[in-house]
Amino acid sequence: NNTFCHYPFQELTLKMWNNEGKLTQCSPCCMMMNESLQGVDVSILHKKTPQEIFQSKPWNQLRKDMLTNVRTPACQICWDFEDNVKTSFRLFSVPITNEEAKNPKLKTIDITLSNVCNLRCRMCDTTSSNQINKDFDILERQGTRNEMFQITSSFDKKTKPKQQHKSKQFKWLM
Repeated sequence: NNTFCHYPFQELTLKMWNNEGKLTQCSPCCMMMNESLQGVDVSILHKKTPQEIFQSKPWNQLRKDMLTNVRTPACQICWDFEDNVKTSFRLFSVPITNEEAKNPKLKTIDITLSNVCNLRCRMCDTTSSNQINKDFDILERQGTRNEMFQITSSFDKKTKPKQQHKSKQFKWLM
């Protein structure tokens, strides 16, 4: 179908944490999460294990939408890419069997335990790399930070190093 993507059927991305180490957002893929896209809304997220998140009602609804040609707003980044550039990360997702679609199993957890990074990759923002705070400061001094935010939806705020090792999800993994 035209909305299918394998990620909600076998993957979980844990990347957005608050300064106390509590998980604040999650999604099936890293492209779904940034400052403007908030991933999948799961209540009391910080109290759930990755398996509980994967089997939650919102996750099941996302999978149902994928199977019934519903363009869910959580996947807006792929819809925008496909509407404008004719390709997306979703279209590169690995095909799965009908059996795997009927019986989803958590196979991959993409986890970022900290935003402390020695790189400043262009595809990241301050939530993924504290080094990008340097770019934030440069853009702020130049008076171009708001313009960059309008173009990329990044650079809207600086982000401090996180304390993810205190989370329930981290303890579940260990």
